[in-house]
Amino acid sequence: GELITGCQQLEELRLTGNPMAAGFDWKADDSSQALETSLLSVAYLQGCKLPRLPDYLVKPCADSLAYLLLSDNRLKQLPDAVSELRRLRWLYLYGNQLEQLPPKLLTSCKHMSTCLVEGNPLTAQALQLLLQDACDCETDADRRNWLQVLGLDASQVRRWKASQPPPGLQRAPRAVQSGWQVLPGGFYGKLVPSGQLSRQSNQQILGEEAGEEEAPTSAEGRVLVVAFAASQAEPEWAKVLSKLHSDRGNSFTLQEYATSKAGTLKAHAAKIREAYPALEVQESTDAALMPSLWLGFNTSAETFDTPPLPCEEDFDALLLVDSSRSWYCGEPSFRKDLGDICRRYARVCMVGSSMGGFAAMSYSDLADAVLAFGPQVELECAPYRPGFDLKDI
Repeated sequence: GELITGCQQLEELRLTGNPMAAGFDWKADDSSQALETSLLSVAYLQGCKLPRLPDYLVKPCADSLAYLLLSDNRLKQLPDAVSELRRLRWLYLYGNQLEQLPPKLLTSCKHMSTCLVEGNPLTAQALQLLLQDACDCETDADRRNWLQVLGLDASQVRRWKASQPPPGLQRAPRAVQSGWQVLPGGFYGKLVPSGQLSRQSNQQILGEEAGEEEAPTSAEGRVLVVAFAASQAEPEWAKVLSKLHSDRGNSFTLQEYATSKAGTLKAHAAKIREAYPALEVQESTDAALMPSLWLGFNTSAETFDTPPLPCEEDFDALLLVDSSRSWYCGEPSFRKDLGDICRRYARVCMVGSSMGGFAAMSYSDLADAVLAFGPQVELECAPYRPGFDLKDI
């Protein structure tokens, strides 16, 4: 608290993964120490074990704070001042203990584009109010193009649907993205059928039907894309995978890869060359293996004899975020839990950048193909690194 109130020109605060179980209560919320206005625009406070967020830290930021990331903490309530953040664009709340949210949170924050609340025990009433709020955003001409993602988990959706929502709220707004929370511990581990990443307003969301609360234990013949987030601790791959789902050529490619009996990616590329000579897939070198998986498949569907795949038969995405910044090494059971999920699938692809690239390479033995962008492997000199002793790194 003293850091915030003492640094009046502070614009960015990034404390992700630093334990702060005592919170910000440095002078028992002494309001005399509070700022009237603040320039703070970015607050990354994921995985800090925060028990509460004081009003005096939020109110001065009403005209400045755009990114507030509070995921994987111990918050049981949010100050109402959060709904007064007029410039707020991202609000990450997943993995807390919230049962209620400030009223009109989405419509009051007129620039909100992403709000993630998975893994919170929100009451049925709170969920009804939240989804009604999202509907109001969708019908408001000034807000329609702002709210892009409202992240829920399947158990929350089921709780909402079982509460018998009013007739005007029988179908969830387009912004809602639902999936299964599949990994315990300090991880955002959301397993999402790719169709849920780019769903339309008239498309059912995961969790509306009884029995959809739990992830299926079998995924025979399907592809899983495991997407590891970087050290900024944001599920940044969701939008990319949404585009991947929307492109029929890429969907076809993944399905071909899932059903291929070729043991390696190189063998699969050779099979594609033989099956589709018109695609002019080049001889695969080590550097060309991943591009060969996609080459030529971004053409129209008429190019192929295989009919288009229904959305519900497309690939699954496992979105992973390590809010503790432990480089996906902090939970002893993580490898086993991830392996149990991967073994359900016919094919597994892993992707990540920076810290996520490191993780994709570290767990490559669980995958059939890996794409790592700038993997951060020299941790001793990295600006962001795990909170381990150097000898352990």
